[in-house]
Amino acid sequence: MKVLIAYDGSEGGRDALALGSLLASLEGSRCIVAIPRDTDLAAEARSSLDDPSAEVEEIGVLSPAMMLVESAERHYAETLVVGSTRPKDTVMATYPGPGSTADAGTVVLAVSRGQ
Repeated sequence: MKVLIAYDGSEGGRDALALGSLLASLEGSRCIVAIPRDTDLAAEARSSLDDPSAEVEEIGVLSPAMMLVESAERHYAETLVVGSTRPKDTVMATYPGPGSTADAGTVVLAVSRGQ
């Protein structure tokens, strides 16, 4: 399994890094971090993951949601984790990738409510 994590330097982005890293470690998977183009967040993301060789991909900022989905498809990621602008919420979307037996376009969302 590959976990794509959206990271923009915000508190929600840091929450997404933490959740994505945990999910990947539980599954023995690797993380791919998507950051906004023309930012200096790659080193910060790698440091937060404690993985200096973590894969980081820059995405466009005009339509980040669409760019994240395209990135997830390109990397065959099974899980996409994004932060929330609401404190203590982190959203994880899992959708079937190529070769899955689930219906195309199926999306399962989970919201983690922190204490």
